[in-house]
Amino acid sequence: MYLYLLYFLMIFALPAQALQKQALVIGNGDYPEKWALSNPVNDATDVAAALENLGFKVTVLTDKNKRSMSNAVQNFASGLQNGDVALFYFSGHGFSGKDPNAHDTNFLVGSFQEMVRTRDALEEESLDASFVVRSLRSKNAQGINVMILDACRNVPSGFLEEHKGTFEEGLVSLGKYERFIMNYATQPLKKALGSKNQRNSFYTQYLVEGLKNRSLTSRNISEFFNEVGLTMADTVGNQQVPLVEMSPVRFCFAGCGGVVQQALVAEPAPPAPEPALKPSRQAYEPEMVLIPAGTFEMGSTDGESDEKPVHAWKMYSFYMSKYEVTVRQFKAFMQETGYTGANVGEYECNSLMNPKGFTPADNHPVSCVHWKDAEAYTAWLGKKTGKAYRLPTEAEWEYAARAGSTTKWHFGNDESRLGEYAWYGANSGSQTHAVGQKLPNDFGLYDMAGNVWEWTCSEKGYYTDGKDAKCASGGSFRLLRGGSWGNDINSCRSAYRPNSSNRGFSYGFRVVFPIPRA
Repeated sequence: MYLYLLYFLMIFALPAQALQKQALVIGNGDYPEKWALSNPVNDATDVAAALENLGFKVTVLTDKNKRSMSNAVQNFASGLQNGDVALFYFSGHGFSGKDPNAHDTNFLVGSFQEMVRTRDALEEESLDASFVVRSLRSKNAQGINVMILDACRNVPSGFLEEHKGTFEEGLVSLGKYERFIMNYATQPLKKALGSKNQRNSFYTQYLVEGLKNRSLTSRNISEFFNEVGLTMADTVGNQQVPLVEMSPVRFCFAGCGGVVQQALVAEPAPPAPEPALKPSRQAYEPEMVLIPAGTFEMGSTDGESDEKPVHAWKMYSFYMSKYEVTVRQFKAFMQETGYTGANVGEYECNSLMNPKGFTPADNHPVSCVHWKDAEAYTAWLGKKTGKAYRLPTEAEWEYAARAGSTTKWHFGNDESRLGEYAWYGANSGSQTHAVGQKLPNDFGLYDMAGNVWEWTCSEKGYYTDGKDAKCASGGSFRLLRGGSWGNDINSCRSAYRPNSSNRGFSYGFRVVFPIPRA
């Protein structure tokens, strides 16, 4: 019995003190003519930076040939101590085939300049992914090994046609191994998407965002990859669906269990044990970020008169949507329920979700919504999921927007940096933009300044009456926060607090999910 228990613990749990977190990151885009790829070098650079911020010792290779890659894998594996966390990432061309023992494998194409004309020649330029697996397993059997392959890129059609019937662009499953996580950017024998018009490949864009999100990196790695895939699905749908294969392991990029779950209330209350969110969500359900407990100073001493007096709130943790609710998500609600909108005043809107002057894409934040429309959506979402979704109070919104800051914007007081974080009057082109394109704040929330104004559930009051920490039950006005694509720098400050009773063409929202208290 003792031996059985020991074996169980060795398989299913990471050693209490992993010796080191190490990563080998490769991005190859320097291929001849029509083979060239624009994303992989950026992919490798950005993944490496994100991993370094998570405490990994990272080796980065870009535009290297097969020999350089093979040597790097050998050096990487030799430097591991049994019990480390070892991560291998590759972005570039890849295809499936057979190894010398006729087993299914994948080939990761090295950078090359001489045009290849045969499949055998292409294999000669490529690293066998099974070699990487064997190298990591032999040196790190008691550690955690992670392989991420974003490597099924559009091989030139002429080459494919010439080798029709003998060549598959996509990758195949390499199987499951103990203490090994295999993460493929797309399904077996399917292509992964990239674009010259964006910095990263589609999958790596969302992978990097996930690695920067503190609420995701503190979850088990299976949940982490699940959320990355679901977030990508919100934008690309079924065009590309990632695949994860793994045996049961316990590993979090930033340390498991590091975030305490408590409730958010406007008055101090004793913490209580709380249930965690389910590890998966439906495509129509916004991705939620855990906002940690803390205290903050609400308001501004040098802002508008209605931003005073500055006062303190003690906040308990809650969930807030990572992005503003999108057109796609709101459409799902309208299509299922037949909802046509509350009977309210319009401001530069043709109708619900129909602003004058531009047509938002599905991955843009929904606009031309009234707070009553937003509440109808949250009521529907709550019934679908069994969770108590609602609009944030004004206090919840400002606490989340500040993310620990006391400055005009969450990144500081330097107004020249606003364009890094926000779509606003100076850079928006007079319309909304896809969510998540700018940098997030320190809580991992995107577009907390700019893009669209965000409804809260609070009525506007003096900062001495406590309305900022409550959801109003009546009236026609509600507070808006964050500024929009059409506003100046001042309106995008964390403390700025207008209100409205209309449906406006720059009015959108995000949702919160309070944690039930025992």
